[in-house]
Amino acid sequence: MSCPSRAALGEDLTFSVRAYDANGAFVDADSLPTYDIYEGDDEDTILSGTMPKFDDDNTTGLYAKTIEISEANGFEQYKSYTINIETTVNGASVAQTYSFIVGGTEYIVNIDKSDLGDLRAVTSYRGSFIQGQIADLLLKITNFNGIPLDPISLTCTITGPTDDPSSADEIVSTGVPFQAASGYYVYEWDINSEQAVGKYIVTWNYIINNIDRYEKQYIYIVKEVDNPLYYSMRMIGFRGALEKHLSCAQNIPVYNEQAKSSRDKKTFHFSFPRWNQSPGVKVYRNKQILNSGVEVDYFNGSIVFDDELLDQDIINADYNFQWFSEADLDRFIHNACYAFSMFPPSKLYLPDTIPDIYITAILMGAVKDALRQIMMCLQLFEPQLVFGGPERAQQVFSNLETLKKNYENDWDKMVDVKKFGPYPIGTNIVVPEYTLPGGRSRWFRYLFS
Repeated sequence: MSCPSRAALGEDLTFSVRAYDANGAFVDADSLPTYDIYEGDDEDTILSGTMPKFDDDNTTGLYAKTIEISEANGFEQYKSYTINIETTVNGASVAQTYSFIVGGTEYIVNIDKSDLGDLRAVTSYRGSFIQGQIADLLLKITNFNGIPLDPISLTCTITGPTDDPSSADEIVSTGVPFQAASGYYVYEWDINSEQAVGKYIVTWNYIINNIDRYEKQYIYIVKEVDNPLYYSMRMIGFRGALEKHLSCAQNIPVYNEQAKSSRDKKTFHFSFPRWNQSPGVKVYRNKQILNSGVEVDYFNGSIVFDDELLDQDIINADYNFQWFSEADLDRFIHNACYAFSMFPPSKLYLPDTIPDIYITAILMGAVKDALRQIMMCLQLFEPQLVFGGPERAQQVFSNLETLKKNYENDWDKMVDVKKFGPYPIGTNIVVPEYTLPGGRSRWFRYLFS
């Protein structure tokens, strides 16, 4: 039947099962189901018992059990557990298993869903959170129809690490995020090289519709290596110019796709992430369009309902997504810079340092790599469906191959004329010698050679 995939210390966890016969009709089990809970791959049970009938007067074959997630019952924070349920139905043995992870109480955020109204906000991040580097935290604010909304004030505050009780509430960074687009905000965190590793809490506070609201997300600081700047103004300009060449691939509509449900029956996932806000998203429940009670995660391509749905509910959605992520576009641009730097006169160029005269060449090189990636993806079945199936995808592949050759020809012409300069200016320092016979003439020969 169901069981949440995450629990919290100090809270209750309810799991349930339903018995049915070989024809799919609900029936009562021969005896009450028994359950055993295991920690990780340990074969010893930490908790066991029987599951009583649930609402016996109005249901058939439905059993549920509520347990307390506490240290007294053997549960520990940040560990996974398995529930094994067994019973007999019409003399046949049946079993059901569930799994869940125990987090801390911070996983339970008490929000009155009735107060959300038409407003929806989702968070994400870009890159890794590494000591001594810059990481980017992302926030998107929309109404239910996906129209971007801008608050009258917005701040981002980072506290932690939570693993250290003495510094759990310590503010390590706070400030006003940068507006990348309407309803889309980025907070750049310049992480100290001595920042303690561990878990941190990010709190977004904003005022919209005269109501003070907040969103939370959790991140981990690790020891690692280099991490680029994602939202420098030069990089934003390059990315925007590249998207102009790939505009159709960055605005692909998908209609009436059926969602894949998670265990909690509240979160539903779709085939493609990176949804565009401006076209909006239409969500259908059993073919009826919804106008409330659901939150759209544009970053990951999923929707989250305020309340748990029924097993028989079917969820569909119309959405518009970007084929390439920002990381893809950045990689195409960097690769084009590295490749262009190899041609004479050789000099390493990066997006932030390359002269303006070479920008068009970099874009040509980035576009041909992007088209090459689409062509490779069209060899797989699921991307083929976006373009109308295998036969239609083969036609698209041929057209893209022709288009890629056009960009490659432009790229070849631009890198070919690079050899004509300008070249770096060189100098020779010559010390004249007059002490030996012929020294003066030797000095003039050095000078004019």
